[in-house]
Amino acid sequence: MRLCLWSTDGGDESIFSEKQIFAKYFPAREEDAIGGYYCNNANSAISRSAWERLKFDEELTGLEDMDMARRLCESGGKISYVPSASVYHLHSETWTQIGRRFEREAVALREIHPDVILVFRDFIRSSAAAVLGDLETAVRTRTFRGAFRSVMMYRFFQFWGSYKGHHSGRKVSFARKEKYYYPR
Repeated sequence: MRLCLWSTDGGDESIFSEKQIFAKYFPAREEDAIGGYYCNNANSAISRSAWERLKFDEELTGLEDMDMARRLCESGGKISYVPSASVYHLHSETWTQIGRRFEREAVALREIHPDVILVFRDFIRSSAAAVLGDLETAVRTRTFRGAFRSVMMYRFFQFWGSYKGHHSGRKVSFARKEKYYYPR
């Protein structure tokens, strides 16, 4: 069984920090892929037999693709990364929606990996490291002026949402799922 994962790029409309995330998880060269069972179903393919056996866990509030890839690898399957087959994947979200996305993904991550524990110190450390890395890239690419505010906002909402999601209840109520998936 094999799952193929292709490159994803947000194009010019993507927020600077999200482009940095795409660059990390979808590098230009196959040998630079992070490995393991990282998966993003924005641009992937899976055999019918593997899909019928594994399917997405519809109880998860996010990261269902990563969970399925984990189960695939644990059962002896493989994930291939094909950087030459690229798509544009754009999240056109408000800052609050970005925070909510990372919050619901953190809720899901707790289900997938209960051993991963995110404490407040991790929120501070991860936020600072991501901001510094993004701003270093912005200086190097001469986009600092245009990127500064969005880097600060994106990384705050990303890691604050992750922290909140990690510390919310394990099981998510129907009302909370409505809030995550159908914000007013």
